[in-house]
Amino acid sequence: MTLYKIIFVVFSTLVVTGKVNSDQHTRADIEWDVVHPPFDPNIYEEILDAEECKKQIEYLTLNDTLLMMTFLEAGPRVPRGILQGNFIDQGNYHQCLGINRKIDDMVIDGKYCQISIGLSSLVKLGGTDELKNIYKAGDTLLHEINLYERIRKNFEVLNGIESEKTSTGAGDFGGLNFGVSVCIPKPCSIRQALPNLIRTGLIGFEEQFCRFKNDKPWSPGVYVAICLFSLLGVLAIGGTVYDIWNTLIRKRDPKALNKINLAFSVHRNCRRLITYKPARGALECVDGIRAITMAWVVIGHTFTTTPHMINMLDVFQWVLSSSSIWVTAAPIAVDTFFLLSGLLIVYTTVGKLSNMKLLKNLHLFYLNRILRMFPLLASTILLQVGVFHYIHDGPNWHAVAEVTRVCRLNWWSTLLYVQNYVLPICLPHTWYLAIDMQLYILSPLILFWVLSGKKNRAWSALIAGLLVCLTASTIYNFLNNFTGTFLRPV
Repeated sequence: MTLYKIIFVVFSTLVVTGKVNSDQHTRADIEWDVVHPPFDPNIYEEILDAEECKKQIEYLTLNDTLLMMTFLEAGPRVPRGILQGNFIDQGNYHQCLGINRKIDDMVIDGKYCQISIGLSSLVKLGGTDELKNIYKAGDTLLHEINLYERIRKNFEVLNGIESEKTSTGAGDFGGLNFGVSVCIPKPCSIRQALPNLIRTGLIGFEEQFCRFKNDKPWSPGVYVAICLFSLLGVLAIGGTVYDIWNTLIRKRDPKALNKINLAFSVHRNCRRLITYKPARGALECVDGIRAITMAWVVIGHTFTTTPHMINMLDVFQWVLSSSSIWVTAAPIAVDTFFLLSGLLIVYTTVGKLSNMKLLKNLHLFYLNRILRMFPLLASTILLQVGVFHYIHDGPNWHAVAEVTRVCRLNWWSTLLYVQNYVLPICLPHTWYLAIDMQLYILSPLILFWVLSGKKNRAWSALIAGLLVCLTASTIYNFLNNFTGTFLRPV
């Protein structure tokens, strides 16, 4: 087992080169236009109608106070919890989009928009004493906000998210922008819906985005997803019926049944999933490590991909405390997967192949790996491209839409396992698969000497590979000034 441990170290060290490439300066940045964006920008322009907007606003103002109050109640508000780092008020998204009233020759629908407005403008609007006190004495809070912004950006880079920088400069606290939600009639622009405030120059704002019902155009990927997953559903139903009819009703021997039909049986596959049978030669001692690592990674991703919260400064303080180490250290658990990958590659080849036989069957060595990973990976990408974007909605849905946009643009880089070198990345968490595949491609360089049957050659190759990896990764980290953690508050 000592030989295996050295191989673990070699494979784990090789990972450093791939992981540090998450820095934006070391990857290609693809800026192609998406042919089928998740939200078609043209439809937001097409529904604008100044005359219809004026007509609807006049009706709301003069004839339907209750409906007018429904628009106003859905937003806007001064953000709550400003002292805790919350700069966004999300209004009531579903109430706004739920507005649909037919009156004579017009249909009044709600449109949800978010605007960016400066703190000084909020104070002019007659904000609370809390706002005025923040404006006068915001230096301490601004310092904490700047620290929080650095933490937030590091989390975004870790998850492959690109966003605009928040412009908060020391001594310019009034330049801090807040996100405020408004609900307006569908044919109106924000400037048409808020003419009095804009005409008097009382506030200055920048429109972030608008949303309304049925603003997600379908793309070819949606039709492909529907056809493919419908076909799989039909096969699953057919296979399950075939399995139950022959094994449970007719009591036939499963070995005599068609294996292709049984492969799609939900009944059979679920039983295999929950039934544990020891297999000869299986390395069962790593099952516990695998289970703990998976749970740790899931917990880490759960905390690093949380939705909007109103107490972000509290989160920031907790992240920097010792009690959060079990979460912030979760990325270390990923290295365990690389270690197990190296272990299993060696364990499944030693004693079964010679070095020359490995070279002769190298194409099968790679093909076996690709066929095992490609169907599930391709299905996951197709779900993101054509399914996930349409299953729900909300005020933060632009984050999901952004992943959909990137996947419709860069799906090919994930299928080619080069997404850790190409930006933006489709499905950020799949960076692991890219590095794992790249290490798998390089593994014969070590396996050739391990399978040679000569211990001296094997040990020499392993030690040389380990030294090269340690030296290269160390130099690369120092040249690029990488830190030991993704948390860089100062």
